[in-house]
Amino acid sequence: MPTWSRLKSSQSPIPSPHYPLSPVPISMRSLSVMFALGSFLGLAIATTTSNSQNATAARPIAANFSNVTLRIGKQKGGWDLQLKLAGQDKFPYKVEYKEFTGGNFILQGINAGALDLGGASEIPPIFAIESKAAIKIIASRTGPTVGQVVLVPKNSTAKKFADLKGKTISYVRATTAHYFLIKMLEQEGLTLKDVDAKPLTIPDGLSAFRRGDLSAWATYGYAIHQARKDGAKVFRSAKNILSGNFVIAAAPSAIADPDKKAAIADFLCRVKKAQNWQESNRHLRKRM
Repeated sequence: MPTWSRLKSSQSPIPSPHYPLSPVPISMRSLSVMFALGSFLGLAIATTTSNSQNATAARPIAANFSNVTLRIGKQKGGWDLQLKLAGQDKFPYKVEYKEFTGGNFILQGINAGALDLGGASEIPPIFAIESKAAIKIIASRTGPTVGQVVLVPKNSTAKKFADLKGKTISYVRATTAHYFLIKMLEQEGLTLKDVDAKPLTIPDGLSAFRRGDLSAWATYGYAIHQARKDGAKVFRSAKNILSGNFVIAAAPSAIADPDKKAAIADFLCRVKKAQNWQESNRHLRKRM
């Protein structure tokens, strides 16, 4: 269950000249820089977010929402469901949700001008920033990392990555799956060059896994449940590799618009309230 820190469907990628569909190879140095940058951003905007929340709760920001439409990128079972269950979905502005299978596509959507706001793990922004994408990281939250794993087929006899050397392993490019697969291989003295690494979207990866085309699959989210229903086994968990930080990004043009900026602040405060409500009502989930 994601919680906010001190603020810190299948679809094709949205084309953009500034955020290529084949991002630059992941760099360990870039990751270190990005993690440090994320910590700095978290401290720098904590006060701003806190003030925005107080203003929304007690002294609404003066804004004209009549012509505001927020285009929000989300993943399956994301913000829209959470807000509805918590009764926080009665917006004074219009909200349009667009569903994506990963934060990498959401950031591409923001960069391409198709979205105003969206969330991602800490990895997609690295590729976006290195590609000089038009995005602004405005907040972060923390959440569990157990839903990010490497799966193997039910009949697999592999016990360690050395057993998968030369075998076909798929991952989701420019996401946490890309990163944690690199780190897991590194822990056993291997690299992506030691396996037949295939970058695939989640829907394509799931299809390939079900056909028996993959010896292992680095993935996350709903795909894990889908594959495990077919007998897939968890080979490795990324629980102790990932930080649990998830960023929220916005389009520079959206936060430059005073009315849309106020709508974004209101929306994020509603998300925080919905998360708090969900934390306080875990017993309801157990009954469902």
